[in-house]
Amino acid sequence: MPDTGLTVSGMTELPIRYDVTVTVAGDGGCGPDPSDFAVAAGRAASSRNASVMSAHTWEKIISIVTVEAPDRSSAVAVALAVVSGALRRPVVSSSR
Repeated sequence: MPDTGLTVSGMTELPIRYDVTVTVAGDGGCGPDPSDFAVAAGRAASSRNASVMSAHTWEKIISIVTVEAPDRSSAVAVALAVVSGALRRPVVSSSR
């Protein structure tokens, strides 16, 4: 029995792991709460088979998104989608 696996038409190479750094300018401390952003970013990353780690400073949010993709431009697109998704989605607390 042949091994078909999961393939994409025209794809000849296996995906490569990329670490993409995304920096978002802050509003002088008025950006999203770091813990809320971390939860939202984690959810956005998991829905795209990626992982994310973020650091917050007074002036910016620095996120490193790790994703397997066929090329760098695809990895960058996923990373931008993860961070923008995290910035748009407020986290609903489960304690309410």
